Amino acid sequence: MTNEQYLIVSYFTVAGGGIVAAMATAALLRAPLRNALGRLSRSACAYLGRFLPTWLVLAALLAFVSVSYIDCAHTTYQSVVDDDVHLVATTHRQIGRIFTYLAIGVFTYALALAVFLVVHRWASTASRQGHR
Repeated sequence: MTNEQYLIVSYFTVAGGGIVAAMATAALLRAPLRNALGRLSRSACAYLGRFLPTWLVLAALLAFVSVSYIDCAHTTYQSVVDDDVHLVATTHRQIGRIFTYLAIGVFTYALALAVFLVVHRWASTASRQGHR
C-alpha cells in the first residue's frame, strides 16, 4: 500500500470509526438515559433520547476535522504523503482526539441533563405547592 492509499483509507476509516464509536456510546447509554428520564413526559424523553446520538456524532466529527495533516514541517500535500511516520502519527492523533471529544460530549450531555432534571423537579415541586 502506498502512502497516498494509506492516507485515503485511514482518513475514511477513522471518520467511519468515529461515527460508529459515537453510535455505540449512545446505544450503551440508552438504558441508563431511559431510567434517568423515567418521570418525564414521553415527548421530553423522546427528544432528549434522540439528541444524544446526534450530539455524540457531532462531537466525533468535530474531533476528526480538528486534526490537520498540514503543519510547519509539512506544508504541501506531497510533503504529507511522502512522510509515512507523519501519516501514522496524525491518524493516531485523530483517533485519540475522537475519544477525548466523545468523553467531553458525554460529560457535557450529562451536565446539561442534570441541570434540566433539577429545573424540571423544581418546577414540578413549585407547581404542586402552588395548587395547595
